Formats: sequence, C-alpha cells, structure tokens
Amino acid sequence: ATQTARARSAASVLSVDFEHRRSLATLRLLVMGCDLADNLAAHLALLQYENIANVIVEIDTGHNDDTAFAPILYAAGFLPLLLVPDAGAGDLVLFAR
Repeated sequence: ATQTARARSAASVLSVDFEHRRSLATLRLLVMGCDLADNLAAHLALLQYENIANVIVEIDTGHNDDTAFAPILYAAGFLPLLLVPDAGAGDLVLFAR
C-alpha cells in the first residue's frame, strides 16, 4: 500500500462516531499531533463518563500517521481486533480494549 503523510500539528485531532444504542464509539485519527497520547486519554475519559462501554479505534495502514498511532494504542491497552484488507488507502485495522 502507498504510504501518504498527513499534515503535522502541535495538536492532534480525533473524530468520534457514536452509536449510543450500542454503547459504541469509533475513533479515527484526523491530524497527528504531539499531544496524541493525552488527547486519546481525554477522549477515553469522556467516553467513560458518558458510559460508552465499547470503544473501537480504526487505523488505515495506508497513512503513515495512522500506523504511528499504533504504539500509543498499545500503551493505552488497545489490541488489534480485526484486519480488513484493502478497505482504505491500505488495510484497515480495528483496535479495541
């Protein structure tokens, strides 16, 4: 898969899609920033406060920044749950904890 770089920023940006009836949130990296670990922790704290029990993080292996997110996910207790080949710019990997 072709690796493409996204814009770098001091502040990271994550998108969140909610499915309240399923108590599910899916996070995706929009902008890599030096605060990504703290930003992820803040999102997880808010989701816990909102009683969202199931959190999935989707990374696209076709984006360098997404793959650089993986060590942060492991450190936060996430593990790969599902690999979907060629579903994005590269493969999609869904992480859960």
